[in-house]
Amino acid sequence: MKKLLVSAVLLLVMEGLFAQLGINAGLNLSNAKGDLPEHKMKTGFHVGLSYPIQVSDDFLVQPDIMYSQEGLKSSEGDSKLNLDFVFLSVLARYNIKNGLYAATGPGYGYLLSSKEKYDGGSNDWMDFQKRSNLIWSLMGGYDLKNNLGFYIRYNHGLLSLFKYDENGDAPGGIEKTRSFQIGVRYTFELNKK
Repeated sequence: MKKLLVSAVLLLVMEGLFAQLGINAGLNLSNAKGDLPEHKMKTGFHVGLSYPIQVSDDFLVQPDIMYSQEGLKSSEGDSKLNLDFVFLSVLARYNIKNGLYAATGPGYGYLLSSKEKYDGGSNDWMDFQKRSNLIWSLMGGYDLKNNLGFYIRYNHGLLSLFKYDENGDAPGGIEKTRSFQIGVRYTFELNKK
């Protein structure tokens, strides 16, 4: 993962002719799949920055950093688990035609907080959860000519949220994050010629 991040930073430093900075924000619908009983999707939001780097006419490398409010809701009762992440992703993006594009790539997430809220109280779950998460993202979107764009993105967690004990068991179960994001992006041209 360190090599991937170093490569992304080098690309950012070397690139400059067609630099753009995108501000992204939107709605999250998140959940987790694994050992725990069925639960429902939780709504949240995300906000972040993207830096698409033109490699060829139709291909871009798009690093981004994003704050993402995720979690899940119990299917019984009012309990919900709130997970706050910061993600750093590097996506390979292909421009299909007339503003339409598709992208995919890996990401690293750092867990900022994990709190369960229920009627009458709350619990902090940070001691039981891993701080790191790896995701794989699939994304599609449409950029308008006025620097405004829209996208939908699916982030698939690759690691369990919960720590393993000395017996190799995860007391909270094996739970991997899933999130759908619908958002809007505004792109600034950094080096207009």
